Amino acid sequence: DGNGNANTSSGISFNTTSVRQADGTWKEGITYEGYYMVASTTKLPICSIIEISNHTFSGMGLEPGVPFKAIIADRGVPQNTLDLFVGSEKRLNVVRMIGKQNPKVTIIGFGTKTTNSNGQRICKIN
Repeated sequence: DGNGNANTSSGISFNTTSVRQADGTWKEGITYEGYYMVASTTKLPICSIIEISNHTFSGMGLEPGVPFKAIIADRGVPQNTLDLFVGSEKRLNVVRMIGKQNPKVTIIGFGTKTTNSNGQRICKIN
């Protein structure tokens, strides 16, 4: 967008250090409304809330084996794949995958693709 920001297919904006929240404010880190962001195939509805368990991620608040919640914010990955947003390439050193991944993914809720009072596209968490 000229400011170094990019948008997911859900409309959530981010840059290498921050994510724009539903109210339009920017928050440093890799979460949207407290949820980590993932890309998936179109088989999972955009803005769905999922819980990921049995994983080996470590860093940025993630601990191996401790379940975490994420939002489907983007598309464009192969079937049976989730792509965890970690910010910039520099953060790849901060969020690590320790060993082989075989996560369990459970849909626990659904958000709605909409706009906020500023007219910015967002996922509204229901």
